[in-house]
Amino acid sequence: SLCKEIAKLNDVLESLVAYVGNEAGDPIGRQYCAMALGNLLADPENHESIVEMSCISALITMLQNCSDGRELEAGTYAAFAISNIATDCSYHERIVDEGAIELLVALACCDDEEALRHGLISLRGLCGTKTYRQKML
Repeated sequence: SLCKEIAKLNDVLESLVAYVGNEAGDPIGRQYCAMALGNLLADPENHESIVEMSCISALITMLQNCSDGRELEAGTYAAFAISNIATDCSYHERIVDEGAIELLVALACCDDEEALRHGLISLRGLCGTKTYRQKML
């Protein structure tokens, strides 16, 4: 598939991750990069290589911008990508340690239905680990 071919191109993946984490980057460009990462992360075979490129930190940076009222749509795509990573419990600790729970709860409480949905889906994924399920309560 095209996603598997793109995932083999490390320079492309590194560029996507770097652009998502670049707060000075164009908000629309960052949004589309997060969307691309989210689509690539839909395939669990891509998780390890993308996560090892500091993808979680970059996505959390994008969520932080979203939580202070900027870039809501971009934050929605960041949550979409995180929800795909959160399907694998082995990444939960990294996601939570980066501060995702509070940011995702804030996103899940906003008025935008799409943002709310992706925030909740990400939180649901993190609930697969008992420790984090209890932390969310």
